Amino acid sequence: MSEELNTSPSKPSLDTGAMAVDALARRRVLLSGLGKGSVVLAAASVPMHTLASTSTRCKTDGHTGQVVWATVSGCHSAVGSRIPADTPVSQGYHCSHYTQKSCWPGYNRDPRKDTSCVNKKFNDIFPGTSDNRTCYDIVKNDSSSSSCRWVTAFLNAQTCVSKNYPYNSSEIVTHYRQAGSNGYPSRQDCESFFGTHMESCYS
Repeated sequence: MSEELNTSPSKPSLDTGAMAVDALARRRVLLSGLGKGSVVLAAASVPMHTLASTSTRCKTDGHTGQVVWATVSGCHSAVGSRIPADTPVSQGYHCSHYTQKSCWPGYNRDPRKDTSCVNKKFNDIFPGTSDNRTCYDIVKNDSSSSSCRWVTAFLNAQTCVSKNYPYNSSEIVTHYRQAGSNGYPSRQDCESFFGTHMESCYS
């Protein structure tokens, strides 16, 4: 990985027109190697943290004990000597946090003042799916589902700014809609990242 951190906000889309042919080739190698470990990442030599708004790291991965980049793709690469160990940590709430409606951003018991997505259907926020359950129903009653990972990520993107959450809500939706195309990771990789690394806080 590059020794230089990109700390400025960046859009998640990729300007493929400006990328050299060899850079595109490295990108394809990287994307095809997601989940295969840091060896592929090192070979690809692509700054994965540029797909998020900030250069941050996850808490130590409970599965491997490694500290990893707080991006969908970058989480496959351990933070080593080239990346400062004091890089800010990104965290988000566990989905159980949102079983209380009062924890939802914009929630108000008065429906006339409620601006939250408690009663919005999943496919209203994430189009292209047949899942028409309300977001609250998903979080409350189907916490192990892939839809719950996306709803939780969408909420965390709004409530966990102070916890250095690496994506904003628009980027979460874009990752869902563009998954597996235009240089974006698959939905499965996104869901694994959100569930394994970003639902680390319970209060």
